Amino acid sequence: MAVIDNALEIIHDEKNYKFYCMVEKKECFVDYSIDENTIDFFHTYVPQSLRHQGIARKIYNHITAWLKNEESRGRKFSIKTSCSYAEKYFKENKQ
Repeated sequence: MAVIDNALEIIHDEKNYKFYCMVEKKECFVDYSIDENTIDFFHTYVPQSLRHQGIARKIYNHITAWLKNEESRGRKFSIKTSCSYAEKYFKENKQ
């Protein structure tokens, strides 16, 4: 599933448990794992040269939309944040 977010194509690779996008031919991504109904966002990566541009936030905004869609389909996840950026994002964006 791919979504364009302000010219950013965010792809959900469900097979490899990753949300990612390519910016300037560099991969930016969030890795996660699922254990029953718990989803753990454990690694967020944006290359140094691309940081502080809101890329990780846009990926997490897409993740939030995906989580809401999953909930509307009857699948609700308990969220775990092993990654410090994920923890910060979800604390700032409680929904």
